Amino acid sequence: MHSRTLGLMAALVVGGLALGQSPAPVNNPALPPTAVAPPGVSAVPGGGPTYPTVPTFGAVPQGPSVYGPTALAEDSGPIVYAAADYILWQIRKGNIPATASTIPVGLLAVDVSNLVTTNPVLPGVPSGTPVTGYTPISIFNEATFGGGPHTNIGAQNGGRFTLGIWGDSDMSWGIEAQFAFLERGSDTFFATSSQQGNQFILDTGFTRTLFLISGTPPNVTQQPLSTFNVFVAREAVSSLVGHSASAFYTGEVNGRCIGYRVGPCDIGGLVGFRYVNFADELQLLNSVRLFAPPGIPLTQADLNSSLSRDLNYLTFDRTRIYNHFFGAQVGVDLDSTLGACFFNARIKGAVGNMHQVADVQSRTLLINNDPGRSPPGYTSEGGLLAAPGQNGRHTRNRVGFIPEVNLKVGYQFSTWLRGYVGYDALMLVNAARPGGSVVLNQLSTTVTTGGSTPINVNINQPTFRFRDQDIWVQGVCFGFEASY
Repeated sequence: MHSRTLGLMAALVVGGLALGQSPAPVNNPALPPTAVAPPGVSAVPGGGPTYPTVPTFGAVPQGPSVYGPTALAEDSGPIVYAAADYILWQIRKGNIPATASTIPVGLLAVDVSNLVTTNPVLPGVPSGTPVTGYTPISIFNEATFGGGPHTNIGAQNGGRFTLGIWGDSDMSWGIEAQFAFLERGSDTFFATSSQQGNQFILDTGFTRTLFLISGTPPNVTQQPLSTFNVFVAREAVSSLVGHSASAFYTGEVNGRCIGYRVGPCDIGGLVGFRYVNFADELQLLNSVRLFAPPGIPLTQADLNSSLSRDLNYLTFDRTRIYNHFFGAQVGVDLDSTLGACFFNARIKGAVGNMHQVADVQSRTLLINNDPGRSPPGYTSEGGLLAAPGQNGRHTRNRVGFIPEVNLKVGYQFSTWLRGYVGYDALMLVNAARPGGSVVLNQLSTTVTTGGSTPINVNINQPTFRFRDQDIWVQGVCFGFEASY
């Protein structure tokens, strides 16, 4: 009984499937010509109705293809795109100016009167009224850096962000904004003398004579025993530490269009406005110490001299220059595709005003740790990068020009995302940098007295003065672009 029930149920299921897959109606020659089958039912030779077939629907409409001009023509709405790049750019090395400095310590006064003695084994004593000699003293300090006369900041990390919109799918017009920056890069360089072992004899240029006195008045005679130079012992240590830093920012807004298409290549143009801010800084700290060497007894000449036994000479300089460029910009775009790969090249140039701003800080500090002797301590303006009276803000305007080239090769990952790597190069024409804006002015003064030989006093003074130079910026990039 149970097996019969299962068999009946199986027959009903198979029959239902067969009815659902009935063939389309056909003309039955067994029916008379006048016979008309009911609507939707046709007769078959074996008898029984044939049910209507399942209606056939057309193809389901699909979205437009993302490739080809047909798809672009079907979608005439705006296209929004955004890109983010990592950039690794290097700025051309800056100059380290000549750091030679002459420190005018002043006049050194020493006792140069002759000495007399009645016994050759005894030291002499001054003869008559003391005679004082004066000689100028100056310290010349010059540093040569092993890395050469250039700063070396190296490559700097940065970013570039782009946001744009095409007004239609034909890209007949669009607007694009872009911003790029480099992190602040720095470089430190220094030259330091040994902290000991720099003892030397400072020759004053004067001599003293020791006379032997013999006899009794009125028959007294003087016989010269020896003549020696007047000198003092000193030791000197010095150091010069420099620091340079730079930063770079740029922003632009351009109108764009695709003007010509040749196969897979699109050729377009752009016109807009650009701003660039390039900041460069140079800082120098110079220290010189002149002192009596420890462990060496002072001579009589040193005891009688006016030169300080511990003298510190410090200079501090910091010059910052900001190059602000404002100008109009034009350019050409080339975009070519080969399957999912693409190549993009952009060449543009901007012309406008290069506004140069310099902030100069320079001072000198002389510390005398032996107050009873000369020279007196003082603080004044001027140092290794600027002259006295030049501290503060300096500005000027120049005609600037910024050409730039961007090259990219990439791959289209999907209909809305692509990635690329590239190379960028630009140049700032008529920009200023601190190291290149230091010149040495020479002042020569001639002193003449009646019947004497003229004396020339020469002074080399570092001075700040704007000087133009071209600055290259170049490097690599990689990034992604998304469109909607």
